[in-house]
Amino acid sequence: MNTKCPECSGDNFKVIKTYPCEDHTLRHLKCRSCGTNVFTHEYIMKQEEYSWQRVNNTYKLRLKA
Repeated sequence: MNTKCPECSGDNFKVIKTYPCEDHTLRHLKCRSCGTNVFTHEYIMKQEEYSWQRVNNTYKLRLKA
């Protein structure tokens, strides 16, 4: 996960609750460093929203604008 806490810039979270919805998942996270609540919105991407790019013999996911 590449989420950073808006308060302390930490990246260590614990999941408080997951809310499954019809077309996405809402996740309630809490920063383990400072206790700030953060929410993420997750969904399954369509194939035209991303591509794979080769960088230094490694494939990386690239999001299309």
